[in-house]
Amino acid sequence: MLWPKPAKSFRPGDRVIFSTPRHGANPGIGAKDVRPEPNGEGYRYIVEDFWIVANTNEAQVVVKTRQGRTHVLDAADARMRVASWWQRLIHHHRFPKRQPGTPQRSLPA
Repeated sequence: MLWPKPAKSFRPGDRVIFSTPRHGANPGIGAKDVRPEPNGEGYRYIVEDFWIVANTNEAQVVVKTRQGRTHVLDAADARMRVASWWQRLIHHHRFPKRQPGTPQRSLPA
């Protein structure tokens, strides 16, 4: 029997990682899963963006980038996930800074 997959729950202040597929001739140092294109003219790869949740409702999540831009994303988007505690530790400098008054998500006990 298959169980329905629970909906992702995001809260303001959560740090999220968004995986973006890209292609080009020169993948950068942060590129992951680099593969050559079929005709050998470039590469397909994944780039991870590090954002913070600004606001949320049942269907959409508003995230903020380090440059202060905002994006409205579908809450069920498979490319977006909450960063684990070790990803928050290792990549702390890549996430946007918290705004005063933003709730802070604590680590599980």
